[in-house]
Amino acid sequence: MNHRTNDRRDRVALEFLLLYRSDEEAGRRRSLASYLELFDGDEELIASEYLQLQQGYASHSAATHSGTSNGAPPGLPSALGDEPRYLTGPRVGSGGMGDVHRGHDRLLDRHVAIKYPKRSAPSADRRAFLLREAVTAARLDHPNIPPVYDLGVDETNRPFLVMRLVQGRPLDAALADNETPRALQHWLALFQQICLAIDYAHHRGILHLDLKPANVMLGEYGEMQIIDWGLSSIAIDGRTDTEGVRGTPGYMAPEQLQGKRVTTATDTYALGLILFEICTGQAAFHRRDRKKALAASFSQGEAWEATPPPLREIIHRALQRVPKQRYQSGRALADDVGLFLQGVRERERRQLAARKAVELATAEQARRQQALAEAAALAEQLAQHPVETWDSLAAKRPLWQLEDAIDSEQLTAERALEDATSHLLEAFRQAPDDPEVIAEWASLCWERFQAAELASDRFQCTYFERELRALQLPHYDDLLRGEGTLQIDCKPRPQRITLHRIEERQRRLRPVQARDLVASPLPDGVIAHGSWQLTLERDGYRTLVAPVHVHRGERVRVRWRLRREHEIGAEFQLIPAGSFTIGGDAATLQSLPRARRHVAEFCMARFPVTFSEYSEFLRDLPRTQATKRLPREAGHGAPHPFIDADTLRVPGRRSFAQRWPVFGVSWSDATAYARWRSSRDNKRYRLPSDAEWEKAARGPDRRIFPWGNRYDARFCKNLGSTPARTQPERVGKYPADTSPYGVRDMAGGVREWCRSWFSQTNNQRLVRGGGWNQTPIGSHCAYRLPCPPHLVYPFIGFRLTHSCK
Repeated sequence: MNHRTNDRRDRVALEFLLLYRSDEEAGRRRSLASYLELFDGDEELIASEYLQLQQGYASHSAATHSGTSNGAPPGLPSALGDEPRYLTGPRVGSGGMGDVHRGHDRLLDRHVAIKYPKRSAPSADRRAFLLREAVTAARLDHPNIPPVYDLGVDETNRPFLVMRLVQGRPLDAALADNETPRALQHWLALFQQICLAIDYAHHRGILHLDLKPANVMLGEYGEMQIIDWGLSSIAIDGRTDTEGVRGTPGYMAPEQLQGKRVTTATDTYALGLILFEICTGQAAFHRRDRKKALAASFSQGEAWEATPPPLREIIHRALQRVPKQRYQSGRALADDVGLFLQGVRERERRQLAARKAVELATAEQARRQQALAEAAALAEQLAQHPVETWDSLAAKRPLWQLEDAIDSEQLTAERALEDATSHLLEAFRQAPDDPEVIAEWASLCWERFQAAELASDRFQCTYFERELRALQLPHYDDLLRGEGTLQIDCKPRPQRITLHRIEERQRRLRPVQARDLVASPLPDGVIAHGSWQLTLERDGYRTLVAPVHVHRGERVRVRWRLRREHEIGAEFQLIPAGSFTIGGDAATLQSLPRARRHVAEFCMARFPVTFSEYSEFLRDLPRTQATKRLPREAGHGAPHPFIDADTLRVPGRRSFAQRWPVFGVSWSDATAYARWRSSRDNKRYRLPSDAEWEKAARGPDRRIFPWGNRYDARFCKNLGSTPARTQPERVGKYPADTSPYGVRDMAGGVREWCRSWFSQTNNQRLVRGGGWNQTPIGSHCAYRLPCPPHLVYPFIGFRLTHSCK
């Protein structure tokens, strides 16, 4: 130190002494902090001089009164008399260089903290320790940093600091307290306060150098104080006046461990360690693991992986080994944590909005279920009050009211479903990662996907399938894959089994991709959902070709029998036993409600009965009966010219009609023919039932037409099939009009009498199928028509069925 520097220090010390004595004479009592503010830049010198003055006063007081100094310099009026100003209580904390006691300031009647240097420390170190902390306090006037009120000595000439008493618990104890857990956001908001307090200290030229959770005190009212500034250092031009290893193992930066110069980045490193502990609940380094601490290689276990990625990035940056790569200020670190918290708060807001939307969707679903239940109850009530078509309007009005009420409830259910869908879409938009929202949205999408698939609504199917697949939930991926199982139980055992996938080709469902199941069976019977065709063969038996439909996740077991040719009949197709879906076609007339039906094995004639076959029946009857059974025109009932009334044959000039399907016959004519054929062939022929006819036409896969789900006028015989004036044509002329069981002409040609009643009350038998002079609506397999059994029409004929018994 040169002479110029000594002169300046002497001059500053003299100025302070003159001011101090002047205050004494005037009866003024200045605090140490006040003097330090007046001598900015010379804080350590002023604190040292102040302490010497206090020591001198304490010695004078001890010699005069043999008691502890009351803290008031000579000449300062005091109400304490000879009593000490500060009363020292029990120790409340201890650090590397000092002990903190709870005390009481009797002059100002307040609780304070009194800090003494450890007795084990050399007297020079004690003095330097207190001076450093006093100078630090003089520079720091911040609500999160406890101020130093006074600097004094006791009767033993031991120096002490008087500070604000910080009451509460240290951060490390609060983090470990499982009884009062706090949300991560709470601790992060507190951590921001710590960062900003340290940033303030840095701007005042002070480094803490001993930051750790134990040096952060939390008050019961949320106040926070950073304590123990005894190792702090005054920074000069971005560096510090401190060298050597000082700090707490496990909370020191690599350069601090190596005794190198420290900077603001040294404190931000310690802040990063505190943040790590807040996020993971554990220390980043073991106190004794110096090697990892020097390499800044912190622990990365399960708790680290559970930490939100943005926080992991912040911690990574704060704990860089090279100081220049870290945060250079506490504010920068606090700002990044703030950005994370803003995102958390926004996510919380969106999550609350999403949960509210889920609640609204749940309410709408409940409203929908209530409306559907009410509609079902009203429908049941309506079914219990049948009316005749000729009943008066007054008698029908109450039933119309029931029908209107059913429509209203169904409309309510539809609107509720749409509202529930809208609410869940909004919930998913707000919180696409929330597990509850995902589960609710997936459940609704699956419900709507199933409904769309059942209704053959390809647009809705595609939309909700795409939504489900985007969620990437294994459970729904399995459901969408839709694998089921297929077990074939056939007697006698087939020698050859071929499986074909049924897919649409040229607007018709056709078998593709043959697979020999005898040579290559299905592993564990697992099969994809959809439509399949089985071909079962055994020598000496009719080859059985039949469709199978596997619903999603369904276990299908077919129990079929192979039949010999004479059991089936050359003109018949075998329809094996099994379930199928009947009805459910809102686009056609009088379709039954969709339902699953089991139908026993039966055989159905490949074609309707022709004029040629019917004429054989007439020729075998007595003349009087044959005349009554002649095909006839509607209305006046005159025989039409396609069978000669005298010869009971198809006239030669009309030979083209021999292969036409017979028409102009009543239900009783058709049943009479069935009885005659039964007697002739020694079989029990009959007209098909409602379910038998529809199953034979559409199979088990709910197809709309016998050939598939797309209509074309050239696929069957009805209006629009030819450019000429429409008229009947021979059976089998339209090969596309073939059902999955090989039954022909069920969508066109003639409509067919069935043995089932349409309405027994109204004396109406059931008519099925399309006709040569009908629109495409009649080609739907679910089409049904009522007709009195005694009437005849030029578009109604029939075909036979029998059971293989």
